[in-house]
Amino acid sequence: MRTVVIGMMLLWTTAALAQGAPPPYAVPVAAPPPVFRAVSSGPERVAAAVVPVTVRMTLGNQLLWSGPLNIGGVGQARISLSEPVADPHGCNRMGDGRMSRQIELSITAQNYRSANGADYRLSARYARPSDGGDCPQGTRTISIEQGFSLEGRKGLTFEGDGGLKVQISAP
Repeated sequence: MRTVVIGMMLLWTTAALAQGAPPPYAVPVAAPPPVFRAVSSGPERVAAAVVPVTVRMTLGNQLLWSGPLNIGGVGQARISLSEPVADPHGCNRMGDGRMSRQIELSITAQNYRSANGADYRLSARYARPSDGGDCPQGTRTISIEQGFSLEGRKGLTFEGDGGLKVQISAP
């Protein structure tokens, strides 16, 4: 019976279409996809020009690193040093037995202007083996994290704990 009903519907539909009559059911039409437009609701994006600077990083009177860097653009100016230091105690250390100090410095352009006007972000870190005792273990770390702008300035000095200092000078 099912076959007969389907066959009769096909015959009726075919006959109705041949006579120009509309089909007995509505044909669904797909709606077009929605169009999304990006609307900026965040801070204004600012392209940072590449600027040559000279950076000097010291710990007290000891020069840790000094040299030129190009800051700005979309990247990060970064210096990372890890160098061995002598073990003044002659300790028999577990593991690889090496002692080292690390110096890290990075200046990143803030591609979105922040409310405080900081165009760049300074991150400076100095880590050294601990001292004291017969065979000291561990490290001691000092760091500076600071936003800044060079606008209208020839140089800036940032001071951290323990005598860590970073000086940035622009031409």
